[in-house]
Amino acid sequence: MFPELSRSKLLKQICQSVTYFQIAPKSSKEIVPLCCRSNMPIISLTVSALNGAHVPLDNADCSSCADIAPQTANRDFLWQVFQRVDKDRSGAISAQELQSALSNGTWAPFNAETVRLMIGMFDRQQRGTISFEDFGAIWKYVTDWQICFRSFDRDNSGNIDGNELRTALTSFGYRLQDGTHHMLLRKFDRMGKGTIYFDDFIQCCIVLHNLTSAFRQFDTDQDGIITIGYEHFIQMVLNTRV
Repeated sequence: MFPELSRSKLLKQICQSVTYFQIAPKSSKEIVPLCCRSNMPIISLTVSALNGAHVPLDNADCSSCADIAPQTANRDFLWQVFQRVDKDRSGAISAQELQSALSNGTWAPFNAETVRLMIGMFDRQQRGTISFEDFGAIWKYVTDWQICFRSFDRDNSGNIDGNELRTALTSFGYRLQDGTHHMLLRKFDRMGKGTIYFDDFIQCCIVLHNLTSAFRQFDTDQDGIITIGYEHFIQMVLNTRV
């Protein structure tokens, strides 16, 4: 595990970090580990693998981010932000609008696949957009991601390397071999720099969570091993959001 950060040091790191939601106010299905969840009004910037992966996500150990005092983003504040993201005034936020509003800390566009996955999680009306009723949940979700990502970016580089990714996934309850960690890094290293940025980290964790959930439906005795027919395997993969 990584050393604990003091409350003041962690808050200072968060305040000094890049603002991931580019529409900060002018006036100034849960898969995120419980210890990383908050109601902090910062739009900026998760769950166990097999045989050790059966640890409930709420028991994940993120001691470095557990000392943050949450604050509440009220409805009026969220409405102001929602209106600024809803560029065409349609009353709903499209994938393109959400992608434009989010930043990964680089000049590159926010990962479109991550946006698609998040909309799929929070779009209760299944329209491919985010209504204001759904916006509060996705606001909190992205804020929780910020806290989580920053707690594992120990060198404040704005990205996480292979060792930091391993620490994060181990903290979430995954027990993965070196080859799997290397494969994940290659898969989600969109920039080709041997590191994973904020938006790709979200995608990595969502995909792992969804695959693990699909696996567990067949792992009835929870021993980390399943016997599955070819067609069932195809159905499992096709029914999984990845």
